[in-house]
Amino acid sequence: HRAAGNIEAQAAYASIVKQSRDALTQVLTAMNGANPLAENYLGSAFQVIVDEGDGDLPLKELTAYLNDQDNNQKARAMVFELLKKETPEKADAMLDGMLMDESADIRYQAIQKVLDNAGKLDEEERKTAYLKALDGASAEDQVKAISDALKELGVEIDLQKHFGLLTKWKIIGPFDNKDMKAFDVVYPPEEELEFGASYEGMEGQVQWQTIVSEDAMGSVNIATSIAPYKGAVMYMYSEYDSASDQDVVFRMATANAWKLWVNGELVFAREEYHRGMRWDQYRIPVSLKEGQNKILFKILQNEQTQPWAQKYEVQMRVCDQQGATILPETPYDPAQ
Repeated sequence: HRAAGNIEAQAAYASIVKQSRDALTQVLTAMNGANPLAENYLGSAFQVIVDEGDGDLPLKELTAYLNDQDNNQKARAMVFELLKKETPEKADAMLDGMLMDESADIRYQAIQKVLDNAGKLDEEERKTAYLKALDGASAEDQVKAISDALKELGVEIDLQKHFGLLTKWKIIGPFDNKDMKAFDVVYPPEEELEFGASYEGMEGQVQWQTIVSEDAMGSVNIATSIAPYKGAVMYMYSEYDSASDQDVVFRMATANAWKLWVNGELVFAREEYHRGMRWDQYRIPVSLKEGQNKILFKILQNEQTQPWAQKYEVQMRVCDQQGATILPETPYDPAQ
């Protein structure tokens, strides 16, 4: 079936790329709601028609498509890149109104313009510009740059809150993961969430305790906060109070093997150790229900002793498709 779909898509692609530039807005409109395969073909066709198609570019129609933020964000970003080439001064002026744009790519460029131009402003103007840019910033490098600049101006930013990082958890372990055997072993926290219970762990009885990240970027470090366990499994529990039934993205980073459950449903798992850890490394779509949502995270460490194999931590946040923070109605308190 996949092969048949590819053949049909290739045939359609061969027909589309023969169109004149008048067809560009039709290609863009077709990208709205397209599946990933069709989106890629249509995006490629758009570029071919721009480069090789007959006629003038329909700049007015393209600008109208860009200005409608309900349109496909990948397509909107392509249009903006085209306008930057065709009408650079106009495109640059448009960035001033794009600090909260739905497209993460466009929003990044708008915020970068603020950063690049801040040196031309007086102190109060810089502070105002930085605070306005911060509202739309979700990229780690830009938020850090803005936060550092504001700190010099006497304004402290709570990065944990800005990014919507989950920093307060209950945690229990270690359970045995010698010889990396426990990825699919079901330990008691996978069967019941009894926070007053104790269980037989790898080194004796274990109970739930509280772990809170003090790291500015919200990394929950088991090795330094609890112990640098080797060949071990830990379970972490938190809650997210959602304002409504909504689809969100859990963005997270860890160098360890892991599983993630939300409201008892396994939403993602990865059995890989020491792959490295970087900002927004994994992006997991999750459907939340209104009210409290239960988050259970299983994190596994192997027995490697090299210095680069000692990370035992996780960084997790909740955001929309474009990476903008979605804060809970009330923060989770693991002491309750």
